[in-house]
Amino acid sequence: MKIKVLAIVFIGSILTVNAQDPLPKDSFVVVKAYKPTIAEGSRIGFNPTIQDTQKVIQKLDYRFISNQVPVNFNLDPISAAKIKGEPLTKLYNGYAKVGVGNNTMPLAELYYHNSRSKTYSLGTHIRYQQNNNIKDYDNSSMSNLRAAIFGKKFWRSNTLTGTAGYEREGFNYYGFEVNDFNRDMADTTDTKQVYHNIFAQLQMKSTKQDSFNLRHEFGLEYYRIADLDGLIAENNIVARGNVGKFHGNEYYQVDATLDFNNGANTLDTINNVLVGIRPQINSIGEKFRLNIGMGIYVDAINTAKFHFYPIVDFKYNALRDVIVPYAGFTGRMERNNMRSLTRTNQFLSSDIELLNTNYRYEAYAGIRGVISSRLSFNTSLRRLKMDDFAMFVKENSGLENKFVLVYDDIEQLQLTGELQYQYGEKWRLFLKGDYFGYNAGDEEEVWHMPIYKITLSGVYDLNDKIMVRLDLHQIGEQFAKTYDNISSGTLVADAITKETLKGVFDANLGVEYRYTKRLSAFINFNNIGSVNYQRWQDYPTQRFNVLGGLTYSF
Repeated sequence: MKIKVLAIVFIGSILTVNAQDPLPKDSFVVVKAYKPTIAEGSRIGFNPTIQDTQKVIQKLDYRFISNQVPVNFNLDPISAAKIKGEPLTKLYNGYAKVGVGNNTMPLAELYYHNSRSKTYSLGTHIRYQQNNNIKDYDNSSMSNLRAAIFGKKFWRSNTLTGTAGYEREGFNYYGFEVNDFNRDMADTTDTKQVYHNIFAQLQMKSTKQDSFNLRHEFGLEYYRIADLDGLIAENNIVARGNVGKFHGNEYYQVDATLDFNNGANTLDTINNVLVGIRPQINSIGEKFRLNIGMGIYVDAINTAKFHFYPIVDFKYNALRDVIVPYAGFTGRMERNNMRSLTRTNQFLSSDIELLNTNYRYEAYAGIRGVISSRLSFNTSLRRLKMDDFAMFVKENSGLENKFVLVYDDIEQLQLTGELQYQYGEKWRLFLKGDYFGYNAGDEEEVWHMPIYKITLSGVYDLNDKIMVRLDLHQIGEQFAKTYDNISSGTLVADAITKETLKGVFDANLGVEYRYTKRLSAFINFNNIGSVNYQRWQDYPTQRFNVLGGLTYSF
């Protein structure tokens, strides 16, 4: 009922409002909440200040308190840091090797060295080997003895190295055939020969390779060699020096050598001084390396002769060490003395003249690089011109079992190719071939120089337990100078001819079994094909021979 009354009242109020007069058009009625406002008044824009006409500055007296506040703390120990890495390899002080064979009796070798040290290194080496007679050649046995001490002293910036020792090489001049003409001479001639060699070396070398430091290397060498009968005696002293320093991308260095040789034989006594100075500049770029300089040599025997040679060596890294072409041009003087010559051919006579070889020029070019991560190569072409090149020729007197020297001006062309393959530490193979072309001067041929050489070497390592080594050598034919007696009536003359020495093939196989890290056994098979060949005219080498033995580290 109440709801109906309210609805009637509401409708009536609406009708009442509609019945009122309407509002004028310029009048508006706004209905909202009331918000009073106050108009902004004028304000003073500054703060009052007091002008103090008399300032009083109070003098303060103060001091710092220097007493330290006690602070107590306890340190807990920290364990030392340890870097885990590979342990140092155990080094043994001694190494001994003994062996016997069908042509060797005996072989003995001993090394003894101090333990690992940061300040010095000291050791000794002794080796003795004797080979029996060659089949069908009496008095062809050989022996070799070497005893040496060596050591190093280490400093922070330098290392001093020294060696001193004695070598004895005994052999016979067995390169002749006994016939009716020389039988009496062969029975009364002693063919035995022994070379005694005393040697010593010292070297001081900088170990700091920093570019700001002056790198240096100085050395002094001495030896004296004499034969069994005192017919040969030679003293040699060599002083060497090298200093160098980086300046930016360039390395400046100077090599100097002073070589004094006093030689006496049955032919003459000669004092010879050979001096060499080689200033060089090595420029290093991002992809190239260029070394230029000058070689200045003085060869003084009776008179001093000066020789000048350019030094040019260029390498270009064409493709990240994959392909590296190189080329160069240089020259030098090379010492010829009894020691260097008898190391090449020990069957040398005491009646020889000693001259140094002048390498007028040596021009070369080649390419080296890698084919894969396991296979690398190197090829080169060289051309040399040499004056007073020493060659070995059989003497034309006595038993004709010794060699003398002939000198000639020759040219040589050499083509070389190399391949090297390595598969981890398990396989290693090396193949090298050399071809030689010669142009002789006054002589008909370049005597005892092969036309080509081929070498194949391989090593197989089975878990560091069994080691197998194979060496194959092929040497091309050579020519030897000979003399034929030609008689015409009462006149007898010697006609110069040549003998062709056939090529040489030599195959060697070695096997080593490492029973422990300290004890191993080895066996070597030499000249497996039992080839009868001559490296020097009328001097055959051993045929098939076997050498076996043991090694022990202690």
